[in-house]
Amino acid sequence: MDEITKNPETSEIKPICQKNCRVCNSDYLKEIHSLRKNGRHFFEIVDYMKKTYDYDLSTSGLCRHFKNYNHHRQVVAAEILEKDLIEESTEVARHTTAIIDLIDKALAQIKERGVRFDISDLEKLFKIRHQILAGDASGEGELVALFQRAVDKHGVDVNQGILFKR
Repeated sequence: MDEITKNPETSEIKPICQKNCRVCNSDYLKEIHSLRKNGRHFFEIVDYMKKTYDYDLSTSGLCRHFKNYNHHRQVVAAEILEKDLIEESTEVARHTTAIIDLIDKALAQIKERGVRFDISDLEKLFKIRHQILAGDASGEGELVALFQRAVDKHGVDVNQGILFKR
């Protein structure tokens, strides 16, 4: 099968079937697809092509062409979905890693500076870290507030907060 491409700018439909497909090899490929898209039945398309262009098609050949066409569209759609899913998952993983790195840097600064941190804030920090590692991002807003308090009260350097942007 040749590659099928539907170019949105030109609405070009390229052949996808075997070399002997009468639909793909006709000058009427785009028109046949348009007729089918508009709800015409195979036998109506066969009659239309015969009357209008004196072009012989069989309903079985037309059926086989659209079966191949639809199968190929499904394969292409699945490939696109898979690519999008991988990209989205990668972005979520990057974001999660960035947040965990930020929490770890804040904890390291607390240890290094001996900053007096409210024990409840420290507990929240560990809880949020655990939630994020478990895949629950609901604590992100709470994390921002926690870091803001650390900056305001203790002068902790959390310039890495830019990592929160998705």
